[in-house]
Amino acid sequence: MAKQKPKQSERVLEMVRKELAKKPGISSGDLFAMARKLDRSVRPLSLRQFHALYPLQVKRAEKAALRSAQKAPKKATRVATASKERRGGAAEPSADRTAIRRLLLEFAEVVASAESKAEVIHLVGDFDRWVDRVVAVTG
Repeated sequence: MAKQKPKQSERVLEMVRKELAKKPGISSGDLFAMARKLDRSVRPLSLRQFHALYPLQVKRAEKAALRSAQKAPKKATRVATASKERRGGAAEPSADRTAIRRLLLEFAEVVASAESKAEVIHLVGDFDRWVDRVVAVTG
């Protein structure tokens, strides 16, 4: 029988949001103590459950909003680049770019063909050799 997921309290969620905005370094323990006073429904939760339901969700939402705000200007740049390519034709990738792409694909194939985790670790540990090859290609 699966455990039922506790419901989130909007009051507690809003309190956590405000407290994290005021004091970003506040501990989950302090927030949990405040939440217990605010809403009885959080009392049976462990600190770990509380953290997963409230502070972690608030931080994830803030980070996602920040990421989407940072990505917005890039979309405009892509549109401008695409319109330039339409006017002047698509630019051919440089020989360096093609060679680097070929090397990275070769590295990916080698890693994918590894038969054990130990082989993968050895290949990734030897990454400097691949970097040297990329540097040699770029001159």
